[in-house]
Amino acid sequence: MTPRTRLCAALCLVLAACVHDPYDDAREKDTPDAYQQFLRAHPAEHGSSEAHARLAQLRFAEARQAHTVLGYKRFLEDFPDSEEAPDALKLLESLRFAAAQSVGSAQAWRDFLRDHPDGAHATQARTALDDVSWKQAQASTTAAAMREYLAHFPESVHRAEAERVVDDRAYAESRAAGNKGLLDYLEHSPNGAHRDEARGQLSAQEAEALADGGDLAGAYALAERVHGPEAEPLMQRLAQRELAEVAAALDPTALRQLASRRPQVATAANELAKKIEHDGKTKALRAQLAHLDPLEFGRPPEELVRALDAPDPRDRWLAAEELGALGAQSAYEKLVDVAADARFEELRLRAFAALQQLVARTGKDAAAVDARSRLEKLRRMASSPRMYLKIAIVEELAGMRVEALADYQRCLRGDAADLLALRRLLELEPPGFERAVAARRLAVTVIDEITAHTSAEGDPPLLASRWLCGVAHDADAAQTALAKLPETVAKDAPEDMSAFRARAREAQAQAHARLSDAEDAARAEQRTHVACEADDVLPRIQDGVKARLAAVAALAAAKSELAQYPLRQVARRDPSAEVRQAALQALAPPNTPISRR
Repeated sequence: MTPRTRLCAALCLVLAACVHDPYDDAREKDTPDAYQQFLRAHPAEHGSSEAHARLAQLRFAEARQAHTVLGYKRFLEDFPDSEEAPDALKLLESLRFAAAQSVGSAQAWRDFLRDHPDGAHATQARTALDDVSWKQAQASTTAAAMREYLAHFPESVHRAEAERVVDDRAYAESRAAGNKGLLDYLEHSPNGAHRDEARGQLSAQEAEALADGGDLAGAYALAERVHGPEAEPLMQRLAQRELAEVAAALDPTALRQLASRRPQVATAANELAKKIEHDGKTKALRAQLAHLDPLEFGRPPEELVRALDAPDPRDRWLAAEELGALGAQSAYEKLVDVAADARFEELRLRAFAALQQLVARTGKDAAAVDARSRLEKLRRMASSPRMYLKIAIVEELAGMRVEALADYQRCLRGDAADLLALRRLLELEPPGFERAVAARRLAVTVIDEITAHTSAEGDPPLLASRWLCGVAHDADAAQTALAKLPETVAKDAPEDMSAFRARAREAQAQAHARLSDAEDAARAEQRTHVACEADDVLPRIQDGVKARLAAVAALAAAKSELAQYPLRQVARRDPSAEVRQAALQALAPPNTPISRR
C-alpha cells in the first residue's frame, strides 16, 4: 500500500468514527421520551420500527404500573397494533368489569357490554344484566315493563316466570280499563291464563248492560252462561235490579212473587211488600205511577218501528224522533239500519239523533258493552261503504271516537260522498282546520247532490221536498261550523277560510231555495201537503215530559219513604234528561249536589 493509499484509508476510518447514529442514542437512553424524539425526527429511517416497538413496551409498562382505565385506553389509542395491545385490552376489560360489578346497575352492565361485547367477561356480564333487569321488571307494576324485559332477554332463565307476570299484569290492567281493556286482552292474549275470566267479565258486563236497557230476561239468560267467581255476584246484582224494577210498581203481590223465584232478594222483597200494604199513602202514590209512563203521550214502540217504513218519508222521520223520545231500546238495531241505509237525509239525521237519545238514557258504559257483540258481527260482514258506515255509527255511539273517525273516512274513499258520514265527520273533528275542511267538503257535496236531484230527471215535488229538507240541515251545519271556528284558524289560512265560507253560503242558499221551490210545487199538487219542518210529535212529547215532571213533584211532595222506589226507576230509565234530573233532585237530601252517575 502506498503512503497515499494508507492516508486515504486512515481518513475514512476517522470519518466513519465521527458519523453519529440517532437510533443508537435513543437506544442508549432507553426512555419513552428518547424514542419519541427519535421517531418525530426520523419517522422512516433506520431503527424506526424497533424504536416504535420499544416505545410500546415502555408505555405498556407504565400503563400496567398505573393500572387505570384511562391509562390502558390511551395506550390502546396510541398502539392499537402493538404486541402488547391484546394484554392491554384484557386488563382494561377486567378493570371495567370490576367497576360494573361495583356499581351493579343495568346501565353499568350495558356500558360494559357495549365496549366489550365479545370479551372474556361478556357472558358473566350478560347474566348480571339479565338478573338486574329482571329485578327491575319485577319491581315495576306494568305489563309493558315486563314485555320490554322479555324483548331484551328472550333466552332468559326467567322467561317462563316473566311471561306469567306479563299475563297477570295485562289482565289486571284490562280489568281496570273496563270493556275495551278486556277485549284488548282477549285479542292480544288468546292463550292467556285469564281468558276464561275475561270472557266471564265481558258476559257479566253485557248482562248488566241488558238489564240497564230494561231487558232483564235477556240479562238473566246471558248470566246463566257465566261461570266461575263472577257468576254469583252477577246474579246478585241482577236480582237487585229486578227488585228495583218490581218495587217501582208498589205492588206487594209482585214483590212476593219475586221473593219466591229470587232467593237473593227474598227477604228484602217480602219486607217491602209488608211496608206497602201497611203504608197509608200507598194509594195516593200509585195514582201517580201511570203519569210516569212515557207511553202515556206516545205511540207503542212496535207501531213506531212499523212507521219507519211508511210511504211518506216525513212519517218515517217523525217515528224515529218519537222512538228516541220514548227511549225505545228495542228499536236500536232498526234505527242503525235506517241511519245507514235510508235514502232521505232528514230521516237518517233523526234516526241518528234518536240513537243518541237511547245511549244517553242507558249511559256510555252500557253502550260500549252493548256495542261489542254488534261490532263483532258487523266487522265479519264488512265489505262495502254502507257496512263501514254502520260500524262507524255504532262506534261513535259507544264513545269510540278515534275508531269512528277512521271508519267514517273509510266510507268516503274514492268518489264516495255520503252525506251522513260527512256530517258525522264534521261533528267529530276538533274545532280547527280539519273541521273547516270537513265543512267545506260537506258543502261541496250538498251542492253536487242538489244538482243531481233537482235536474229535469230528478224526483217528483213531494219526494224532492222530503229529500231537500235534510240536505238543507246539512248545509246549515256546514255554515254554522265555519262561523263558529276560532279566529286563529282563519288567520292561519285566510284565503282557504274565505273560499270555504263562500262555498258554505252558496250551499246553504241553494238548499233552502230549492227546498222552498219543491214545497211550493208539492202544495200545488196536493193541498194537504205538510212542510218538512212541521212537527206534530214534539208537542206530544213535551206534554208527556210535563206530565212526568208533575208526577215526580207529587211523589216528592208525598213525603213517603215508598216514593223513593218509583223515583229511582224514573232517575234510571226515563228517556227525558229533564225528568231524570228532577227525580234525582227529589231523591237527594237538601243542599246536595246532583249528579246522574
